[in-house]
Amino acid sequence: MTFRIKIAGVLDQSWSDWLGSVQIVPQLQKDGTTITTLTLNIDDQSTLFGILDHLRDLDLNLIDVTQDKKTVGSKNRTKGESISRNSVLKEAGLFFSITLFLSWFVFWGPLVLFRIPAISFVSNIFGPVWAIILFIVGGFIPSLVAILLTGIREGKAGLRQLGRRIVQFKIGWRWYLATVLVVTLPTAGQLLIIRWLGQVFDYRAFLTQLGSAIPLIILGPLSEELGWRGYALDRLQTRWNALTSGVLVGIGWALWHLPLFYMPATSQHESHIPFIGFLCGITAVSVLFTWLHNNTRGSLWTAIFFHWLFTYAAQVVSSTVQRSPAYNWLEYLPWILAALIVTFAWGSKTFCSKRIISIRKHEFFDTED
Repeated sequence: MTFRIKIAGVLDQSWSDWLGSVQIVPQLQKDGTTITTLTLNIDDQSTLFGILDHLRDLDLNLIDVTQDKKTVGSKNRTKGESISRNSVLKEAGLFFSITLFLSWFVFWGPLVLFRIPAISFVSNIFGPVWAIILFIVGGFIPSLVAILLTGIREGKAGLRQLGRRIVQFKIGWRWYLATVLVVTLPTAGQLLIIRWLGQVFDYRAFLTQLGSAIPLIILGPLSEELGWRGYALDRLQTRWNALTSGVLVGIGWALWHLPLFYMPATSQHESHIPFIGFLCGITAVSVLFTWLHNNTRGSLWTAIFFHWLFTYAAQVVSSTVQRSPAYNWLEYLPWILAALIVTFAWGSKTFCSKRIISIRKHEFFDTED
């Protein structure tokens, strides 16, 4: 199969042999930026994902991936077509299907069906041990499925790459600041809504609930992010733009939470949160995840850190506010506004700033080390 990969930035021809006789053509655009087109022959999409991972490690922003109409250097290859929607759904769709099935029907389904509480770190509700085990294991399904599918398709090399992304701490202080602000500002917006509705919020809750912060980095960030951002998002972005991919992951992420709205002791159940409002809000948050993900070279640490802060802030606000129908429908408005601002400011295609990136070989080997 012959593919064309378009990236924002400059990749010189010296990379051709390393990538396997790749034709590399940089082209200056009218706005002063450079787009480089790589044309290459590969055997399957797992090889394609490996090349895309290397390009991401080089800090190059992916713009588009298409299957070429003819093979490089050969006139005998039949006409191809753009990477089909089905080929992407086979990768990401399989992940979503297995994840939803196991969490819904195997682990969380029995708790919902028999109305058995599991555990709540805020309300100090503890169900039977077996229910707690089912609840916790069900929460790890996204990451476990991602690890399984990565191992099957990409082997040990793919698992090592996945592991490296978890400890990819060097994302730059600006993106650490951006991660904190993208949680702090919408949360402040929620507090303003609470004040506007005539309520008094107890800000001490942010300190009194700190004891639950450590479990929250495991139950949520680590248990989910290898799946949502580590597996599904990257694959969807080989076919759709950043905004569409973020929205699709958000919808799947929200649907995965659906049983929790009917499970005693969960915050979704105890707070009577409307699922439609949650769906819109969590999809907006997924767009923000995608923005951070793409600007930190797919660092899973960024996703884990953001998820941790977001979950803690959401837990504190949700457990402290006196809920009303008005607040239930307004609480995610700040997150939706934040997602809209990011989309308009950074562009829906890649969510990355337009800049020329010059790459040299020694930078790649430094990354590998």
